[in-house]
Amino acid sequence: MKTKNLNFLLAALLAFGLSACGDAGKTEENKDNTTTENKGGEGKKESTELGDKSKCGSTSISFDSKKVSGAGFEAKYAAAKLHEMQSDGKKYPSVWVLLANYEKEGSYLQEPKTEGQRRVILSFNGVSGQSLAIGSYNVEGKGFGADASLGGGIGSKDANVSLSNGKGMGEITYISVDKICGTYSIEDAGGTVIKGSFSVPLER
Repeated sequence: MKTKNLNFLLAALLAFGLSACGDAGKTEENKDNTTTENKGGEGKKESTELGDKSKCGSTSISFDSKKVSGAGFEAKYAAAKLHEMQSDGKKYPSVWVLLANYEKEGSYLQEPKTEGQRRVILSFNGVSGQSLAIGSYNVEGKGFGADASLGGGIGSKDANVSLSNGKGMGEITYISVDKICGTYSIEDAGGTVIKGSFSVPLER
């Protein structure tokens, strides 16, 4: 994958938790294609959907790495958050799908703190100047808004793992105002494997 810096970012997020991101990921005026708009001053909202909702199945995941085992993992927390990222002055949309075998505390999912806690972050990164789209996201993409790319990482109390020379694909199959669905199958040369599907709430 040509996204060493992207995976460095994911590793940092895994290491320090998502709290460091604060509100920086909020989109400007909800400019993506799946916004809820107030039209005509009538107080009525019209939602826009992309993709096929019938393709939304269950949320499932299997993963493994040399540092963090996926044995016995059961997702107790599953959600996604839409962020607006920026690289070299160019903004691009990014959805982070978060899966953990523990519940969040307060307003966000904490980093793993106790033995046995594990968290997976999948980062679906869109194209600069465009809305987040349904379709394929390539682990070997350039990232940072240059194309539709995918990154991933696994974290535990004692270790964090991001993809190194990864390969594989992810797909977003459905996006609405408050839900996102898709699949992913990624791996790297170091033996890390992350596979599964998601049908989770989307926070903006």
